[in-house]
Amino acid sequence: MTQSPSPGKSEYSIGWICALSDERVVASAMLDEHYDPPPQPRSDDNKYTVGRIAAHKIVIACLPAGIYGTTSATRVAEQMRSAFPALRYTLLVGIGGGAPSDDNDIRLGDVVVCQPTDGHGGVIDYTFGKFRSGQGFQLTGFSGKPPWILLNTMRFLQSQLLQGSDLPHHLSTMIQRHGELRGIFEHQGQENDLLYHASYPHVGGADCSRCDPAQLKTRPLRRDNNPVIHYGLIASANIVMKDAIERDRLRQDHGILCFEMEAAGLMHGLDCLVIRGICDYSDSHKNKRWQPYAAATAAAYAKELICAIPVQDSQNDSTPHLRSIDSSVSSPDERFPSRNSTLLADPGLAAVDRQITTYAASDGLPATKMSTSLSSYGILHRPIYMGIYPRNNHFFGRKIILRDIAKGLLPEMEDTLRLRSIALHGITGIGKSQIATEFVYQNMHSFRAVFWISASSKDKLFQGFTEIARELNLSIGTAMNDQEVTVQLVKEWLMKTPEDWLLVFDNANDLCILPPFWPASERGAVLVTSQNPASAYQLANTGIEIKPFSPEESTVFFRGQLEPMTVGDDEARNMTESFGYHTLTIKQMASYIKESQCTLSQFQEVYANSTDRRQLLATPNELSAPGYPHTTMTAFEVTFSKLSPNALSTLGILSFFDPDRIPEALLEDPKKRVPFLASTRRRHTVMRDLGRYSLIEKLDNEPNLRLHRMVVDTISKVIDHDKPKAQEAFQNAAALLHQCFPLQSETRSHMNEKWAECEKYISHVLAFNERYCKLSEQVPLKLSYNFIELLYCSAWYLYERGRLDLSFSLARSAKSAYHEADLRDHRLLLADLYSLQADLYNELTQAEKAEHLAKKSLKIKKAAVKANVLDEHHPQIANSYMDIGVFIAGTNPRKAIGLHQKAIKIREQSPKYADQQAQLLSLNYMNLGRCWWMVKELDKAMIAYEKSLEIIKKLENETRTPYAQTAWTLSGLVNVLIDQEKIDAASDLCEQSMEVHCKVLGPIHHKTAACYNKYAWLLQKKMEHEKAIEYLRLSLNVHIGKQSPSIDTRPEIARTKYQLAEVLHEHGKSEEGDKLKAEAQELRFQLTGKVPEEDDTLESYDELIAYFYR
Repeated sequence: MTQSPSPGKSEYSIGWICALSDERVVASAMLDEHYDPPPQPRSDDNKYTVGRIAAHKIVIACLPAGIYGTTSATRVAEQMRSAFPALRYTLLVGIGGGAPSDDNDIRLGDVVVCQPTDGHGGVIDYTFGKFRSGQGFQLTGFSGKPPWILLNTMRFLQSQLLQGSDLPHHLSTMIQRHGELRGIFEHQGQENDLLYHASYPHVGGADCSRCDPAQLKTRPLRRDNNPVIHYGLIASANIVMKDAIERDRLRQDHGILCFEMEAAGLMHGLDCLVIRGICDYSDSHKNKRWQPYAAATAAAYAKELICAIPVQDSQNDSTPHLRSIDSSVSSPDERFPSRNSTLLADPGLAAVDRQITTYAASDGLPATKMSTSLSSYGILHRPIYMGIYPRNNHFFGRKIILRDIAKGLLPEMEDTLRLRSIALHGITGIGKSQIATEFVYQNMHSFRAVFWISASSKDKLFQGFTEIARELNLSIGTAMNDQEVTVQLVKEWLMKTPEDWLLVFDNANDLCILPPFWPASERGAVLVTSQNPASAYQLANTGIEIKPFSPEESTVFFRGQLEPMTVGDDEARNMTESFGYHTLTIKQMASYIKESQCTLSQFQEVYANSTDRRQLLATPNELSAPGYPHTTMTAFEVTFSKLSPNALSTLGILSFFDPDRIPEALLEDPKKRVPFLASTRRRHTVMRDLGRYSLIEKLDNEPNLRLHRMVVDTISKVIDHDKPKAQEAFQNAAALLHQCFPLQSETRSHMNEKWAECEKYISHVLAFNERYCKLSEQVPLKLSYNFIELLYCSAWYLYERGRLDLSFSLARSAKSAYHEADLRDHRLLLADLYSLQADLYNELTQAEKAEHLAKKSLKIKKAAVKANVLDEHHPQIANSYMDIGVFIAGTNPRKAIGLHQKAIKIREQSPKYADQQAQLLSLNYMNLGRCWWMVKELDKAMIAYEKSLEIIKKLENETRTPYAQTAWTLSGLVNVLIDQEKIDAASDLCEQSMEVHCKVLGPIHHKTAACYNKYAWLLQKKMEHEKAIEYLRLSLNVHIGKQSPSIDTRPEIARTKYQLAEVLHEHGKSEEGDKLKAEAQELRFQLTGKVPEEDDTLESYDELIAYFYR
């Protein structure tokens, strides 16, 4: 980064001290300007970074590498104070450990700022104290208070809650300016924010992958990832706090919010404020993942604080002095005047404001028409405001964006002479022109001339410059008839005039036509609105992406549009989410609701129907902003009309996918099935065309694209009304997905090693299937083998991952499509579909239906053997015997043993497929072991299970891929050990099985939940009731969460509630136990019609679920 010459040392007023290199990185990144460090004494060991934030000169120093704590902090601070004697106050900014509680919901990435509380100065040194009679150990290490000016500024920031914090803006700006900080210096995801019970220590390892998920504290998800600021006491010492129980004791006794290691060394000697980003929970579960982001949030708060500190007169005064924040800091309204404040304070401007809301763009203002003559030096006698849209009196939000535009364009914001320019870019209908209009009205007093022209075409640009020339009386002879001469005359005036002017290029989507009209000037300001993101760097000095409102902003905006109608927050939030938070769509739908006088529930019913929804998007909007005639539909149709045929076709394909995260690999088309995407050059041309209008968004640091929801809805309407285009888009989308989604092997083995790849594309298959189901009702679609195979493999993957309702949905679509396509030459695909449905019904304890479907599958395969399509030892034949054995084992385990042995014989006699069916052979032995266990031949069961483990462990070592059946086999061995009354050994093995379940299938898979039940039963036998209760509650939550119209988990819920009731009774919690037992009995009665009995047992509830989950 370029550095400016350093000011004198006496100009530096704020010191910033950090301890870690990450903290220094973000501190430096927050500077608005960097200076060359001034010379320093030889005795000064510090390394300084110096610069400016707002109007304040900042000195940054860091503790020596590897030397942390209060003593090191004191030394750094003393040397800094000696080198820069005019420092007024110091900020200690960095990371710390949180002390969360019910009253203070502290999360990772939040910020804690020290604030005096109950007579304490804000920081406590918790290593100092004394024992007092009857009171135990009492802390005595209390620091002094931060300086009043900083406390007042903090109070000011706290009072700005309704105006919103600038902290997220500072974070995003840091990432935009320093792309290398993306990823590790950004929020790490709420799913990685883990808070364990205080009594549960870290198991070991660099992360918490081996820690028990049942020990996690349950906390509600936050609505967004923005950090929350907490004010209160910070505890400091020369040691790291790693004891959660001690953390909680100190928190309860003293109200501590955060623990750290440097503050106590500074608070006594300097006017200091401590700011800490939370990177862990002061417990043994520490890792470094959150440290960079926590350092960034602390630095962002420090910047927000510094920006709010009033600039104090330092003439003849090198010592700190105090001033009330209330009289020193301008309010946002004072810095950026609103229509009602500044404009109306000047009678002339008030007249301008009144007139400008009614005049047409070509009429100009009466005031400017009366006298717009220029002196020979280009000086205006009166201000000119030309072509501006009437003001939108219902304009909402966008305060930070308006502030950033003001910072970049207002002449008073900088001393250097240069052309200031900003491009507002974003998708159509998102509010770019409205933001530009509001900026003009708020800041009209800063410019003597504002020229607003349409840049949608070259003709419009010439027309706009001609109008400017008329307003400026630049007509010279017949020059006005020569458009290019007119443009040069206007550009020359803009270059030479001493007046402050603003030129707005509205709707500048074709950037190629704009350069001849761009001012070559060292003064003035240009504001561009464009759908093209390239406008930010091809034309303007900087760009601001206009994104949809946040969920919270959208909710407020939507409710405001519907006034006086009363709408609840949740209702409004759900509705605006369905609109993609798109500004124009929110306004348009609110208009429809008000005009039609329908209720929200009636509207939702209409909007949920895709055909009706697209009609609504084309409905004229009575509440549209002044000067903006489009509906959502027409706005996008205008954009679509400018696309090349290939770009439009690609957009049609993308509309079949999940719009939030579309892998770029999905469009690569290695098999060249889609000609206009078959080459890299063509694909890049298409992507550039779509990106030019912000129709697609490239996600940062990801090989993925995003499509706005309104783009999907509007392009779907365009495509679906054209049958050839609809068929083409459907076929191309199916072809691309079929190329990417992993297919099963010929042996139809499980897909464990492909799960990660499957997960990348499964959301797109689901979106594709949903669109196909709706489109097929309107358009007769030609269906292919590849399309049905895609649905089958996707359904199988979902079955393996326990997402049974979605698997059922895809399987039904695939089977229906198979019959519609009349694929009689592909009967084995139908056999696969029968097998999949059989497995699904078996999971729902419908074994008879599963057996029937499995036999239909076997019949097709035997016919294929006769037709020499399959050989008699093909693994798929063995698969069918194994499946039928699984389905009948609950009622006839002896017959099932014979079928499993038959399947094993086929597999072991087919060396041709040996490499492809090791996993299936292991599965066969596991199922055989389960059957031997059911007939209580435990030695044979043990031999079969051990053989299964031997095969699967070898495969795991070869492929380096964990398989779920390892967990299932271990679980089977547990049953054998239980029958052998080896409870301790069974418990240890069950814990291993549970770890594998969680690692491979995940903690909320229904098979993992079954393992929780088994482990809880063993814990109950060992009298470890509290732990057993936790696992049963975890299992119950899993089963309740999976209940749906297509998946009935009531049997599992009933059984788990009864088991939990038993443990609660043994643990002395009879009241809750009785309640759960009654609920279990009611569910059992619903399922079986059996009246509850006093002597009910857990075994009677076992009968409700599949035998392989007992």
